[in-house]
Parts: sequence; C-alpha cells; structure tokens
Amino acid sequence: MPVSTGVHNRQSLAAQNSTLDVADHDFTKLSLTPSVIFFVSIPKDISDGFYNREVFVSFKDTVFELSSAIRHTTEFHNVINTKYTYHTSPPILCLYTDRRPDHRCTYGSVQIALISLFLSRDYDMLIAVRTAPHYSWTNLAERIMSILNLGLQNVAIKRNTMNEESEALFDKVNTLDEICESANKNANLEREL
Repeated sequence: MPVSTGVHNRQSLAAQNSTLDVADHDFTKLSLTPSVIFFVSIPKDISDGFYNREVFVSFKDTVFELSSAIRHTTEFHNVINTKYTYHTSPPILCLYTDRRPDHRCTYGSVQIALISLFLSRDYDMLIAVRTAPHYSWTNLAERIMSILNLGLQNVAIKRNTMNEESEALFDKVNTLDEICESANKNANLEREL
C-alpha cells in the first residue's frame, strides 16, 4: 500500500472520481531520511543577497543507510566538489547544523569528520555552529525544509512487491533493528528492499 506524507485531518488532492488509498507515514516500517545542504555566500557588494538559490537535497534509506557524522561529511564534501568544480572554494567554511547527535560538535566522531572535511580542501578556517534548542529557524537549511515540506505534502510512495520469501521475512519484523538483522541473514531481503 502506498504511504502518504499527508497532513493529519486535512484534505488531500486526488483526481476526480478516484479514491485516494494511502497509509499514514507514521505507521510504516520503511522511510526515507532527507539531508538538505543550502549554500549561502557572503556578498561582495552590500546590495547583493546572501542566497544564491542552490539547495542540494539527498534521501537516504533509514534502515540501511544509517545517519552518522562521517556520512554527512562525505555528502557535504561531494556537494562541495560538485559546486566548486571549475573554481576554488571559499577560504572560510561555516556550517550550521541541527542538534542531532550526528552533528553535535562536542562528539569525537563529529570532530574527526569535520577535521577530515577541513583537510580535504585548501580552507583557512572551518567554523561549525550548532543551533540553540528551539531556535532551528536561525538555521538557513531549516528554513528551506518548510518549503520542501510543502512540496512533498500529500505525495505518496509505494515499494515494489518482493519475492514470496522476502515478503514473508519482512512481515515477521517490525523494528529497524529487526529488519537489519533479518537482512544480514538473507541478502535478498536487503537487495529487494
């Protein structure tokens, strides 16, 4: 059954004379986790703006692509290489992150990941900023998330049906840990999911 990102107790758009049959995204075993990278450039002229309209969004499988500091840093490094292919990157890199553990600058794993990012290019300085509790609105990427949420509102997605053995295994598991454990024992399950 398709899963919708619809808003609770609100109407959704559907074609005339059709039925919108989707499940609520809160009641599914699988999900996608978005990452948003939004580039802001300090203008050379006071009349220019900070926003250069470049947003990079990637989605990860929540079950098999676990969130970690090194994964975020690698994604960011790849996006920087894409953005600055033909010209040099700025000498100072400032990162605003949310308060999740895989971004928390006080953790050693995050510090090592940030050091590897700093050493990957010719930066003079790397500044990592973690927003204060309940002040995510100060994080520019979080502002973009509200626009993305509007764009993805009421979108429904559905996974393909797997072979009978994989479907039977998937029906028996309920948590992310159980899905990973079952996939470790049966490689077909991970491949088909």
